[in-house]
Order: sequence, then structure tokens, then C-alpha cells
Amino acid sequence: MTLKSRWIGLVTILLLFAMAPSSFAQVQIQIFPDFSSQEVQTNRNAQTARPGTNGAGLLVSGSLLGASPLTATTLRIGYPGPITSQPAIDPGDGFNCTDGTTSGTLVCPSSGAGIGGAAGIPTGDPMRIEGATGVFASVGRLRLNTVSSRIEMTLPNSAGGLTGGSTATNSSSGVFRIVGVRIDANGKSGAQTFSASLNNSANNYLLSTTSGTYGHYRLLTSSLWRKSPCRDCHDFHES
Repeated sequence: MTLKSRWIGLVTILLLFAMAPSSFAQVQIQIFPDFSSQEVQTNRNAQTARPGTNGAGLLVSGSLLGASPLTATTLRIGYPGPITSQPAIDPGDGFNCTDGTTSGTLVCPSSGAGIGGAAGIPTGDPMRIEGATGVFASVGRLRLNTVSSRIEMTLPNSAGGLTGGSTATNSSSGVFRIVGVRIDANGKSGAQTFSASLNNSANNYLLSTTSGTYGHYRLLTSSLWRKSPCRDCHDFHES
């Protein structure tokens, strides 16, 4: 092998390393739902987590694979039906919904006085992030996507910011929980699944959980409807 061909081989290898940063993501993300397969939810605002349990929801865990810089990244979680709850506005920028476009952040629509809008749905118990620690200590910008049936949030860069990158080095793992997500379960039966994705896979975040089971529903028969304690449940707002 000539010296020239050796140099060409070395340059090729270096280019491959530069073009594939996602292969060396330094925080691995896993998502763990908290639900009971024995629960029967029948209303238009069914919990996607274990009903009646404080703090139940999707647990997002980030495991450190190696110290590295991080760039702010959007985590997107989609559901197979309309999401009927809303987050309250983010105090950092005053928004809680998005229409999916680059600049499409907005205040969620309200269907009446004190219903939705800046306060979220339901009032006093909106969709929210809890228990954020470590690398996720400043996770924020929780949004309801009004075009797609999904929620979105921004994972911080290595300096804790929610925009762009940072030259700081992250050396922490972390967790947070998403609680208060409700969907219209009308007509749904059996185990339901969520999907998860990142808006960019080259920011040193690696998503290893791309789908999972979040709930188990059973279609109502007329006899179940008469016995159901939720037979008078209805949506918090009209769509």
C-alpha cells in the first residue's frame, strides 16, 4: 500500500466519524410508562397512566454513556387519539401549544372562561413535567401539538439552556416524569401504544425507546355503561 493510499484511507475514516455523530450519542434515553392493565377506562378524558396514583405518568430516563457537550433537542411523544388535556403556559416563554411549524408556538385555545388557554386543562391538574433531575433539571417548553396527536418538550443543552448548543460538558444522568396526559378513549379497546422521536439525532441524545404501551381500554357494552361510575364523564372542552 502506498503512502498516498494510506492517507486517503485515514481521511475517509475521519470523514465517516465526522458525518455520524449520532453513533456516539452520550445520553441514552429510555421511556417507562406507568399503567395498570386491569384498569378499565371508558370516558373521553381517560388517563394514560395509572388512575388514582399521584405522580403516575411517563418516566423519561437519561443514562450517561460518556461526558460530552449536548445541544437542546425536542422530544416528541405521539398518541393514537386526540389528547384532551393541555399544559399550562411555560413561564419561560409564555406558550403551551404548537402547530408544528418552526415558529408556530402559541397559547392553547380556550373553549370558555377558565377552560384551557394559559391555565391548561383541566384547571388545577394540567399536563406537566415533574421531578426533573440531573441532565434534565431544566427540561421545559412542554407543548401540546394541535396538528398532530402528540406532546413535545425541549431537552436542555449541556449548560441547561433550552436553545442551541453549548461548549460545556455534561457528565450527568437524569430523569423526569410527564404526568396528566389524557386522551379521548371513546371507541378504543385493548392495549394502546405511544410513539417517541427526537427532532434531531445528532445532538448527543440517543433515543432507545421509540414506542411503548401506555394503557389498556375496554369497549363499553350497554350493561357496562349502566354500571360505569364514569358514564357521565365528558370532555373538558369542545374540539
